[in-house]
Amino acid sequence: MKRTLFMILILVLGLSACGGTATSVPTAAPTLPPTAVPPVVHTVGYTTITMINQSGETIFYVRISPTGEDWAPTVYETANGESHIFEVEPGDWDVRAMNDDGDRIDEINGITVTAASGYEWIVMPAPQAPSGSNLRIINNSRDAICYVSITPATAADRLFGPVWGPSEAIQRYDSRFLTVPPGQYDVQMMDCTARVDRHPDWVWWSVDIEDWSIIRVQ
Repeated sequence: MKRTLFMILILVLGLSACGGTATSVPTAAPTLPPTAVPPVVHTVGYTTITMINQSGETIFYVRISPTGEDWAPTVYETANGESHIFEVEPGDWDVRAMNDDGDRIDEINGITVTAASGYEWIVMPAPQAPSGSNLRIINNSRDAICYVSITPATAADRLFGPVWGPSEAIQRYDSRFLTVPPGQYDVQMMDCTARVDRHPDWVWWSVDIEDWSIIRVQ
C-alpha cells in the first residue's frame, strides 16, 4: 500500500513539473524599413554643372567662370571615370579642366546652364592635333555626324562637305580634326539621315575659325 502511494506521489509530481510555467520564447525584434536616402537638395536659385571625367587622366584644376570673366582655377581632383557636381547660377559659363601641370584637357566657352536641367560636361581626351589642322569637331550628341557644311559667312549658298559614310562618321564622344583657312564661317551638321529637322540646333552662324577652334555638338 505504501509502495502504491509512493508511486502515485511520484506520478503527481511529474505531472506538476510538466504542467509548470511554460518557457518564454524571446520575441524577435521588429524589422524596421530601410531609411530612405534623402534627395540631393540644391541651393535655392542655383543649378548644377556636372563634370564627368572621361579624359583618361586625372583632372586636377577646374576653372568655371561666367562667360567673359576669367576666374582663377580651383583644385578639384577628379580621377578618370569619376564626376563632380558644381552649383552655379543659371546663365552662360566658361569651363576648363586641367591636369596637375596646368595643361588644358578640355575647355568650353559660352555654355548655357538652365535652371531646369543644368548642364552635363563630359570631359573628353585631348588628342594631339595633326599637323596643320586648326578645327576640332567634338560629338557629345546621341547621334553620329555624317554631314558637315563649313561655308564662308559671306557666301550666298551653303555647300555640304565633307560627307562621311556611317563607317567614317563622327561617333558619339568621338572627334574629328579638320584644316580650314582662317576666317568667319557658317557651320551646319547633320546626322546620317541627312535631315536638317532632326537636329535644328546643329547650326552655328559667323564662327571665327583661327589658329585653333573647337565646335562641340550637343
